Amino acid sequence: PEIAETISRKAQEFYKARALKALEQTDGQIDMIGSGGDIGTQRGMMISPDTWRKHVKPYTKELIRSFKDMGYYTFYHSCGSLIPVIEDFIEMGLDILDPIQISADGMDPEILKATYGRRLSFHGGVDEQTMLPVLSPDKLENEIVNLIGILGRDGGYIPCAAHAIQPDTSIENITTMYKTINNYRY
Repeated sequence: PEIAETISRKAQEFYKARALKALEQTDGQIDMIGSGGDIGTQRGMMISPDTWRKHVKPYTKELIRSFKDMGYYTFYHSCGSLIPVIEDFIEMGLDILDPIQISADGMDPEILKATYGRRLSFHGGVDEQTMLPVLSPDKLENEIVNLIGILGRDGGYIPCAAHAIQPDTSIENITTMYKTINNYRY
């Protein structure tokens, strides 16, 4: 437990110092500050939700709160399935969850929007496993429009790839993604 808390504290200190340095050098041009921890996997969390709450959450909460107290929007990066702790992130004051990896267990866009969409914004969703590298451009466009219709309903969605675009993704699909996102407006 002491090692886990030391790692969490050091990560919190690193993220805060990095953000403060960026703020200092950008002269008020930043609106949002992010942090992350990649606590999810395809099937669930890397550690139990209770262990995360006990040894990681207090430091993550302190970090998010410090940015919120400074007047910034906050986002948190973690791939994978985060269903057991999304309410915790909302309670901590998180604004945006990044990325929404819809191929991970429980990360269904309809359920996410219905359950959390009035209290949390979403970033990502264009899946790097099941959509971007494998669908035809027409099918990809339809899927992206569908995602925007679900997660973007009433606002709160920033559509983009759910992770770094992988080398096996065609240029045509990358272009299709960006054009579709750019052309879709509420």
